[in-house]
Amino acid sequence: MIPLDNKELRLQALTARRSLSEEARWRFSKQICDTLLSCLGEAKHIALYMAEEDEVDLSFLFLPLLKEKHLYLPVCKGKGEMDMRVFHSASVLTANRYGIPEPAQEAVIDPALLDVIVVPMVCYDEAGNRLGHGMGFYDRYLKQSRAKRIGVAFSCQKADAIHSTSHDVKMDLIIDETAVYSFPSKRELFH
Repeated sequence: MIPLDNKELRLQALTARRSLSEEARWRFSKQICDTLLSCLGEAKHIALYMAEEDEVDLSFLFLPLLKEKHLYLPVCKGKGEMDMRVFHSASVLTANRYGIPEPAQEAVIDPALLDVIVVPMVCYDEAGNRLGHGMGFYDRYLKQSRAKRIGVAFSCQKADAIHSTSHDVKMDLIIDETAVYSFPSKRELFH
């Protein structure tokens, strides 16, 4: 059997994700968020994301985390670059050019401040590799931070193996609705 290239893996994973019913996506997202809550530990500064289309919906986390943590959301700057901005209950969100809500008026934070970055994934494998949409937003940002990297996706998006390159950033944890995959890191986490 010839292994799929990353473009084919993306297409296969996106097709599988889109085939999930709305009810299954909601139920699986809730399971993933419940697991994620238990993995955050002492982390105080956490970057989440607003779900695009049929990604894992993290909205189950916002209310419980806003009570005791500092939250941040990505803001796309263009050409594969993004910042994280403060997110709180009074933040006004504006849709970016991809239709994703962002806190465009809030303060940009230093990536070194973050304890955890929750990363959306198009595809992943059991070695900690992930594929995004191929624009490099997260890979570029993750290289600026020593935060714990937690990838989230549905189990139907899992591949046997992803061909990673030198610019790809591995996850420390990957959570789907059925399992948690852990990949020990040499980075100092939760400063």
